[in-house]
Amino acid sequence: MIDIPITKPFNNDLLREQLLAVFPAWAIINPAGLPDTAFYFMRDTEETWHMHAPDDADLLAVQAIIDAHNANEPSSIERRDTLLAFSRLGLTTIPGWATYSADEARDAITNAVLAGMDEAQFDAWVDANITANSVATIKASFKNLGKEVIQLRDMTARLAMMVANLRDLNA
Repeated sequence: MIDIPITKPFNNDLLREQLLAVFPAWAIINPAGLPDTAFYFMRDTEETWHMHAPDDADLLAVQAIIDAHNANEPSSIERRDTLLAFSRLGLTTIPGWATYSADEARDAITNAVLAGMDEAQFDAWVDANITANSVATIKASFKNLGKEVIQLRDMTARLAMMVANLRDLNA
């Protein structure tokens, strides 16, 4: 093993990812059958760590990766954990209807938009309630329709956010 001092702060997980991106052959399976790496880090002093790399390591390339490494950047594990926490928070802040069963959600949305009317019922309601002489009725009807469309838009937007959050959990 080659001993390479690391005298700057580093993010262990991120530096491992960066090294494995350049040296994929260093990703190994250990004797216990678990994923591992052909290199490891050891602390020497409070400020100094050492990387023990394979004997055939390209020292210039390894040093270039260490030099370019920014300890403040998150690793993919940290990004996943942040996304998971964000997704969980997002799922806890959705409205109460999102706790419904699938059938309850369908019924709530169906009943919330145009009182659950189908097209024929809606046409009959329009014929019965909107007349040419009733500007106030037309205005009130459009306002109600607008409110329901906005509610439907908001529900759809939140559903889209939930789907995106669930998708990103698997990324």
